[in-house]
Amino acid sequence: MRSHSVNRRLAAVVGALAVTGAAGATAATLFHSGAAHADAASADGTDQQTAQVAAPPPSPVPGQVNPQAGGPTFGCRIDVRANNALGIPEVANRTPPPYHLYIIFRDTSVEEDVYRGGPSNKNWQSSFPPQFGTVLAETGPYGPRSDDWPPNGTANVPSVTVEEGEAACQKQPCLNNEVTAINNTQTPYKILGPNSNSTVRTLLQRCGVPQNIPVSPSTAPGWGMTIPGA
Repeated sequence: MRSHSVNRRLAAVVGALAVTGAAGATAATLFHSGAAHADAASADGTDQQTAQVAAPPPSPVPGQVNPQAGGPTFGCRIDVRANNALGIPEVANRTPPPYHLYIIFRDTSVEEDVYRGGPSNKNWQSSFPPQFGTVLAETGPYGPRSDDWPPNGTANVPSVTVEEGEAACQKQPCLNNEVTAINNTQTPYKILGPNSNSTVRTLLQRCGVPQNIPVSPSTAPGWGMTIPGA
């Protein structure tokens, strides 16, 4: 049949170009496309086939799970992460270091913002005894210049996803409002709390986000309390 001879000629071209990598892939595409057209155009109708065109995969929808089985989640996500507050490595069978908690909010464009707490006096280490000031809640873009960006990068930082999808998308306005509410309380900052970990607990609780953390609560001083009046 005419379509069979066309297929054989195109197959020979594909074989000759396959060694060129990308060219081979292009030729294979031409082969399948050409074969379908040749079959459809067969004059005697005895070898006619209908070209099947695969439907494109569905586009991701912000805040929803990829409809393809096993696909990743697209949209918003809220993580709670923990940095070693002392900057020293953990040693097996020894008391773990205290951890500083913070929240990472990822929006539908995969941009990340950090929600964190700390002392309003950024120079507290210059005085003795330390003068911390009040609890200061902050938010802003998360990146290498952020206060909570780990010195060795984010790859091995303890982290837990506490909410994702559309439910997470709806929480950002509340998180922003609670940052202001916390700062309005002018709560004195204390090492054991209220502190940065208390700020994270307050943000999660006030905004209805699951209150999970990636480390033991016993290693996160201040986690057991919220900012009063926020």
